[in-house]
Amino acid sequence: MINTEWSLVFFTTISQLAVGIMIAVLLFVFAKKQNSYAKLSQTTLYFAAGLMFVALILSFLHLNNPVNAVYALSNLETSWLSREIFFVSLFLFCLVLVNLILYFKNPDIKYYRAFILVTTIVGIIMVYTMSKLYIIPTVPAWNSVSTIIGFYSTALLVGAAFVLGLSYHYPIKKKNMIRPGNKTRILAFITLMAIAIIVINALFLNPPVPEGNIAFEPQPLDTSFILTRWLTILLGAVSLLYIVFRKGGVTNIKLALYLPFAFFLISELIARAVFYASFYRIGL
Repeated sequence: MINTEWSLVFFTTISQLAVGIMIAVLLFVFAKKQNSYAKLSQTTLYFAAGLMFVALILSFLHLNNPVNAVYALSNLETSWLSREIFFVSLFLFCLVLVNLILYFKNPDIKYYRAFILVTTIVGIIMVYTMSKLYIIPTVPAWNSVSTIIGFYSTALLVGAAFVLGLSYHYPIKKKNMIRPGNKTRILAFITLMAIAIIVINALFLNPPVPEGNIAFEPQPLDTSFILTRWLTILLGAVSLLYIVFRKGGVTNIKLALYLPFAFFLISELIARAVFYASFYRIGL
């Protein structure tokens, strides 16, 4: 079993999933017939807010004394940890605010889109602060652009796959049968692009392991974890292509529409666990 920080594994992955959902739903928020996708958009906002609540609770599990978490905000000028906590809180606040506004009011479309866009931008910045927290010169396995790419690719992969499944789950009904159509193919393309980025990142951008002067050696990893990660990505890609290009094969089995998301989420949780287990420090 990997010896890793499981609370951080779930915290970072779930919060990045919420950001990925917000990025993916922009396709429907800025669609010409936006009202046709209102139910889908509202559902994604509920999920994103709920996920961030769960992520925030999980983040407290990593603290020895969660009551002292508020003091971490006192060093925003120099500390990436303080910035991460600030943007996690701000992203959750924006999500809750947007949901409340949409629940109690029906804002003008330009304000509605502005609320969603600002919230998404805050989430994107939040992922950046998360990744920068691990860019540590004395931890070579993390001190690379690979960490930043890995965090963003996780958000794109699982977020796009989830919204894709949701778009098939909710048939859009009007006088004529309106389906997300090309938007599902765009989401599928984003998902496949995220897979390509993950593969390139793993093959070419991961930092090499230095020799000598290692204070804390990296843990030996069971290759079964790595194999499971790539197998689940492959299964996710295959199920994704089947769903997108099917001819009525899984229409009545709604849970099957989330198979790509399930496979990708498992793969990213494993990858994140391996990421934390790869910690080692050079020097003293």
